Amino acid sequence: MNLQEALTRCSTLVVESADGVGRSDLITELAGHGFRIRCDADRLHHVDPTRPYRELFAEPGRLVLDGSIIHELVYGPLLRGESRVSWIQALDFAESVAERDGALIHLTAPRTLPRDAPTDFRQATDAYARVFRTLSQHVPVVTLDAGNPRLPIPRERPGRSRSRGEQTEVDGRLVTDRVTHGRRIPMADGQPSPDQEALSKIDTTVPHSARIWNYWMGGKDNYDVDREAGDAYREIAPNIETMARASRQYLIRTVSFVAGELGIRQFLDIGTGLPTYDNTHQVAQRVAPESRIVYVDNDPLVLRHAEALLTSTDEGVTEYIDADLHDPEKIIEAARRFLDFDQPVALMLMGILGHIQDYEEAISIVRRLQAVLPSGSYFVHYDSTDTDAELKRAQQGYDDTGAIPYVLRSPRQLSAYYEGLELLEPGIVSCPLWRPEPGTTPEPTDVYGGVARKP
Repeated sequence: MNLQEALTRCSTLVVESADGVGRSDLITELAGHGFRIRCDADRLHHVDPTRPYRELFAEPGRLVLDGSIIHELVYGPLLRGESRVSWIQALDFAESVAERDGALIHLTAPRTLPRDAPTDFRQATDAYARVFRTLSQHVPVVTLDAGNPRLPIPRERPGRSRSRGEQTEVDGRLVTDRVTHGRRIPMADGQPSPDQEALSKIDTTVPHSARIWNYWMGGKDNYDVDREAGDAYREIAPNIETMARASRQYLIRTVSFVAGELGIRQFLDIGTGLPTYDNTHQVAQRVAPESRIVYVDNDPLVLRHAEALLTSTDEGVTEYIDADLHDPEKIIEAARRFLDFDQPVALMLMGILGHIQDYEEAISIVRRLQAVLPSGSYFVHYDSTDTDAELKRAQQGYDDTGAIPYVLRSPRQLSAYYEGLELLEPGIVSCPLWRPEPGTTPEPTDVYGGVARKP
C-alpha cells in the first residue's frame, strides 16, 4: 500500500518512527487530510503498552495515532539489549489496527548513520525495518523516508475502505482477503501460501515449551496458557527459573569460548527457541563479527520472530531454516547454502533432545548430524536431567497438558551423545559448573551439558 491509498482507504493511521525524525511534520500533514490527531504515549500501560491506543479505536471518525508503539515494544528493547522484546504484543497490535481498517506508517531511519554509531544500534535499526516487513503480512504498512515524509499528493475526499472478502489485484494476481483467528491472511487463487498457513498454525490453546521458557527468562512472547503452565511448573519445581537462566549463561560462556579460544566461525544452532537476550549470533559476532550462524526450528511463532529480529553484522551471516530435528539430512542440506562443511562447524543442540521421546532415535539423530561435520568441529549441548524428584513431577504435569512432552534423562544417558568425540574439560557437568566466570561460586542445577571436539 502506498500513502495515497492509505489516505483514501484507511480510517486509522499509526505513525511509527525509530527516533522521531520527520514525525511531527507528517502528523501535521495528515491532520490536513481529515484525520484527528490522538496521542496517549504519556499513559502507556505498564503491562500492555498497546492498551491505551486500542482503547482509542472505539472512537468514531478517522484517527491518526502519534506514537511509536512498535518502537516501544521492539526497537527500544533491542537497542538496550533487553530480553523483553514483545513480539506477540506487536503482532496483536498490528492485527487490531487491521481490524479497524487501518495501516502503519513506518518512517525509516536515516539512510546514512554516523560513523561512530555502535554496532548494536545498526543491528537494532535493521531489525526495526525487518519487523515492519513481517508485520506487513498482518496489516498494511506504508514506508516513508524519514528525511522527506511530506505528502506530495492532492487532498481527496476519503473513500470507503475495502471490505473483507473483496478481491483486488496484487502483483498481477487476483487476491481475496479473509480473516482467520483475527489475522488478515491474503489468499491467492483461494489458497493461502505455505508461509501464511504457518501463521495460522500457532496454537494458543496449548502451552508451548519455547514460550514458557521465554516467560521464565523474563520475556513477553508468551500467552496466558503458557504463563499458567509456567506458574504451575514453578510451583512444583521452584528452581526452574534458576535453571532457565543458568542455561542461558551456559550458552553465553560456551559460544564465547568456542568462537574465542577455539576460533570457530560457523555455528549450526538447532532448536533455536524464541530469541531473548545474548542469542548465539550476538555472542559469536561480538567475539568475531565475521561469524556465520544458522538457526533451525520448526515452530511458526519462532519463525516469525526470528525473521524479524535475528540480524547480523555486516561481516557475518545470520540465517534461519524452518526444519524439523527429526529430519537431520534436510537440516544439513539446507544449512549447506550458508555454511562451508569443509571448515569446522559448531553443532549446537541446546535443551532440544529431550523433545525426542525415543532415546535411541535421539542418539541416531545426533550421530547423523555429527557424521557430516569435518574434523576440528565441536559439539555443544545441554539438556535437563532427571536428577531431581520435584523437577520430574513438574515435568510430568506439563506433559499431561497435551503439550509436546520433554523427556528428562540421566547424565549417563546424555553421555552417549558424546561418544566418539574428545570431551573438553570439565566434561559433562551441571551447566553452572562448566567453566564458570572467575570469582563466582556457582551452585549446580539440573541442567547438564558439555563441549566436545570431533577428531
